[in-house]
Amino acid sequence: MRGSQEDQDGLAELAEATLDGLGHLMAEHVRLSKLELEAQLERLWRRAVLCLAVVFLIALGYALACLGLCLVLSPWTGLAGALLALGGAHITCGAIGLQLVLATMKPALGAETAGEVQRSLAELARALRAEAGHAPENT
Repeated sequence: MRGSQEDQDGLAELAEATLDGLGHLMAEHVRLSKLELEAQLERLWRRAVLCLAVVFLIALGYALACLGLCLVLSPWTGLAGALLALGGAHITCGAIGLQLVLATMKPALGAETAGEVQRSLAELARALRAEAGHAPENT
């Protein structure tokens, strides 16, 4: 009877240590997720500022180019025709430039941490299976 009580105490201590370790592991994953999210938000903010700067330069270039070229073309097409042709060309080029900037942004947030959590849970499950006497599975 005494050996059975010691086994139960040992099992309870093992379960407590396992749960404590699992709690620390999950806390570390949450902390890592927060750090990754902060870093990605900072990169996203920098890209947004860069995008705004590019849009401003496109708008300034659009205005100056339209003004200069419309003055050059106005003797042949009239001022309205020159404004329409150059405005359309600059809007098209600006839209293409903006599309290129936006295409470089990555939408996946926290993908690395999610993978780490999956690996940790798989390792924990493997260890629990081994502790319970089952053969470990290879994944």
